[in-house]
Amino acid sequence: GSTLLVGLHSPTQVPAGVWAHMAFRSQAANYSIHVNGTLWVSATGTGSAVKLNRTSCFIGKSGWPDGPGYINDAYIDEVKIFGRALSQTEIQNDMQNNFLSKL
Repeated sequence: GSTLLVGLHSPTQVPAGVWAHMAFRSQAANYSIHVNGTLWVSATGTGSAVKLNRTSCFIGKSGWPDGPGYINDAYIDEVKIFGRALSQTEIQNDMQNNFLSKL
């Protein structure tokens, strides 16, 4: 099979200095980023996903040997990884009930 290649490029920057809830969603060959419960950008890939056996996981940093290192200038807090893709409603509910209620 072919390798899945997808690039998600934001149409705008998330405002600096403001708290934001961000969610990355992957289901089959469909990928999306949601900011504050709203779909921000999406893309569909072709081919099949590649399973990587990794000993390290990087959030906010490139895991590639030639990568740019840290790729954000932000604080990351309360990371969640689910075993399935959440729906838009579930993403919004999670943001409202688990994050905004703590602010």
